[in-house]
Amino acid sequence: MSVEPTGAIHEVGLEDMFFSTTTGRGVITQANGVFTRLARLPREKLIGSPHNVIRHPVMPAGVFRILWTMMRNGQPTCGYIVNLAGDGSAYWTLATMVPIPQGYLSVRVRPCLRELIQQTSNTYTAVNDREVDAEQEGLPAAKVAQVGEAALVQLLRERGYTDYADFIRRMLPVELDARLAAGGGIPTYSAPAGHDAAVLGCITEIDQRVRKLATDLSDFHQETEELFSLIDQARARLNDMTRALDTVLEQLTAMGITKGLLFSAGRPVQQRCERCVSNLTEVNTDIRRLTDSRAALRFSVAMAALQVEMMGRFTIGVVEGTDTSNTHRKATIALAGAVENGLSGLIDDLERNFQLTTGLCTRIADTTGSLRVASMALNKWRQLLDGTDGATAANKAPALDNAINAYSATISLLGERVEQFGSAAVDFDLGSVDRQMRKLVRLVSTERTVDTRERELV
Repeated sequence: MSVEPTGAIHEVGLEDMFFSTTTGRGVITQANGVFTRLARLPREKLIGSPHNVIRHPVMPAGVFRILWTMMRNGQPTCGYIVNLAGDGSAYWTLATMVPIPQGYLSVRVRPCLRELIQQTSNTYTAVNDREVDAEQEGLPAAKVAQVGEAALVQLLRERGYTDYADFIRRMLPVELDARLAAGGGIPTYSAPAGHDAAVLGCITEIDQRVRKLATDLSDFHQETEELFSLIDQARARLNDMTRALDTVLEQLTAMGITKGLLFSAGRPVQQRCERCVSNLTEVNTDIRRLTDSRAALRFSVAMAALQVEMMGRFTIGVVEGTDTSNTHRKATIALAGAVENGLSGLIDDLERNFQLTTGLCTRIADTTGSLRVASMALNKWRQLLDGTDGATAANKAPALDNAINAYSATISLLGERVEQFGSAAVDFDLGSVDRQMRKLVRLVSTERTVDTRERELV
């Protein structure tokens, strides 16, 4: 008998982390205590059931079509999901999914970006409307899902995203930042000396390194966005100067001053400024290319950070008796494999990004030098203007002086920011994480102490 939504909503706590694994067809094979508690279904009901046993009817088919396509293509993915509990109530989760041998692994948490959740809810409503129309037209379920997927992608583009992959690459790292800011992460916990303490120690060290990398990448992203904005400002200031200079040259022409150094030097100065505008446009294109590359890195690291936190909370759950040792052992091995797989290409990716950053810094430094030369040329020309009859034209074009002053201030700030940007290399010791991961897998694969086994039997 299917469950009908009651309209009630229950919140997922910040400390609540769901874990599940499924077969390649979506049949649940593992579920932790949080999953059973918030799904309000007994474990025996969940295990062996398809994951859509908790699907809420407000979830568009197009969303799941995108998620399944990505997973079947071997790509990790995530999304905001409304689930239906066994008592008919609903709850929102941020669900992450990654391929593992023989199926998929999912970690779900409380969404922290409330404004984005509301936007997503509105988007889902609009997509559902399109799917209902498609159903009424008599389209089969597969075609309805295609219609929903197309509608979802179109709505995301209207919100400034390239596609669904772009949306989640930008969303998940920000969700992680918000989660950590709200107090998320592995809670401080002192496990009794022995097996549990050793497991938790390994996980904590991995967590510290992965979280530091996530923070470093987040800081670098912020610095990149600020640099992009500053270059946009410099380009706008150059355009202002070019227009103001053009106005003065037109006024000189109107006054009959079309010969001599003042007039002949004006156009080359203007052309130099225009070349700088073109160079800055190309630099910002390169910055966006670097940002896109870093977005994929931030996504992978954010995914790993949630999986590592899940391992830590699982271990604490075993100590406190909310999860079984057998579930913990299987889950931790699966999670460790997912983390290793997600981070496996990280060093190469970081090295490539470091090279991109270094090359970009060199180009920006060269461009900044050209900007300073353009500024000096314009200032010299401005002095010529003061020393001739052209001063009358200058008095009629105060915008030129204002533009020069604003441009000079922006160039000075840009030089400082480029130095900071060049020193923002991100370091990560993947070898240390790999060693801790292998140690962790050995620990959870071994037999637990007699006392622990006896505690589980009580």
